[in-house]
Amino acid sequence: MTPYNYVQNNPILRIDPTGALDNPVYGSDGKYRGNTTEGFTGEVIVYDGVQDFTRMTSDQLLNREGFYTVDVGEPTRLSETSLSAEAASNILTHVTKKLKGVNFNRLEGGIINVVDTPIDDDGFMGQSNGDSFGNWKNIPLSAEAGTMTTPDGSINVTTRLLGGKSQMGSVEYIQSVLGIHEYKGHGLMNIPEAFPAHEEAYKLQFRHKETFNKLTPYQQQNIKTDGGIK
Repeated sequence: MTPYNYVQNNPILRIDPTGALDNPVYGSDGKYRGNTTEGFTGEVIVYDGVQDFTRMTSDQLLNREGFYTVDVGEPTRLSETSLSAEAASNILTHVTKKLKGVNFNRLEGGIINVVDTPIDDDGFMGQSNGDSFGNWKNIPLSAEAGTMTTPDGSINVTTRLLGGKSQMGSVEYIQSVLGIHEYKGHGLMNIPEAFPAHEEAYKLQFRHKETFNKLTPYQQQNIKTDGGIK
């Protein structure tokens, strides 16, 4: 495999419109375990089992093809998995800092901070914060993430879980939101949160084609709409 690992180096015969072709795998503690056969991109998978997923495609792992009768941990997608705030921070930090071309030496504490919004048994969102990890900031309950530059110049990026589940599921979307929009845009470049200036952060996401081209059409359209991009 070359550094150009999009669609396994074969853009002529393969396509990946949803960004779900290749997958990194993490344990439920948030520790990185490796990749499926395709590489570090696409949807993030959470799995605690003993199967050698490095010899499987992501589909084989998620569908449990060739699994032993007894195995611990059901492989699930990050966006469908309830995690502790610390485990989610471990995953989101690792994925974000794998973004090429951005220096994260100003990221406060070297981590993505996480706070959870509890969801009750009836599916209603709580109005108070739940589990948290790091020096998190109280971003709006409806927000995916928020950024604040501290007096010492470090950049605090906080993201919010909903019922323990991340609002971001793929490598590219995590990097686009947390790495490009939040850390680089609102942090390094001091782009204001208020519109119309806020549009510039969305334009950064749009111009970063390595991530933007692998987002879902829905995610791409939201970025273009919020960025005032025709």
